[in-house]
Parts: sequence; structure tokens; C-alpha cells
Amino acid sequence: TAAFFFANLYWFVLMLETPGKTKWLPLFLTINTAIIAIEQVSKYWRRDNRLPVTKVGYGIQLCANFVVLIMLFTGKGTILFPFFAEKGQSMMIAVLLTGLGLCFYIQVRIRLIETNRDRYLKLIQTFAHSIE
Repeated sequence: TAAFFFANLYWFVLMLETPGKTKWLPLFLTINTAIIAIEQVSKYWRRDNRLPVTKVGYGIQLCANFVVLIMLFTGKGTILFPFFAEKGQSMMIAVLLTGLGLCFYIQVRIRLIETNRDRYLKLIQTFAHSIE
């Protein structure tokens, strides 16, 4: 979550001087990630296995990465990344593919957590019983 937050924030800062509405996408994604972080921190006090905001938030991030990746492949990448030369686009493709992979992985982990099949659940329960 922190990696997505700072990547989106950095993208927004680089887009501040850009005219047009495209600079608001990274700001929206930064706010989206901040809301995800708030839900995750709230789990310290509310210990249930429901993660509705995280699930939707990472779905939004996944869709955004996919759309931006398509724009890069269709030659419209300079609209979203005017600060990168043509050579930098391959790096952005790698970053976006990594982001897509992370989003898919997080969605799978959310599903495991919500269905009590997460591999760390037993360790947490064992630890909780040991300190009682």
C-alpha cells in the first residue's frame, strides 16, 4: 500500500505543471490508496476479516494500471507521462506490469483473508492463545 501511495503521489507531483485533466488521475489514485491505508490501520482496533475498501481500492488501482498500460501500448503514453522520453516508456511498462501483478496478488490475499484461509491466520491464532 505504501509503495502504491508514494508512486501515485510522485506521479501527481510530476504532473502538477501539466495542463489538462490527466493530472487528476494520479491524485485520485493517491487518495484511493490513502483510504485503503486507513482501513488497514483500523484493523488494529477492529479485528474482523472484512476488507471491502481494500478490495475495491485495489480493484480501482488494477483497472487504472491496465488502462494506462493500454494507453502506453497505443502510443498515447505522453498524455499521462509527458516527463518521460520514448526510452522511459519501457520502464513505465515494467512498473505498470509489476503494479498489475501486485494488485492481482493482493486481491488473492484479500480473498484468502476473508474466507479464513490465509496462511498466517493459524500463526496469529497460535500466538494469541500463547499470550492468554
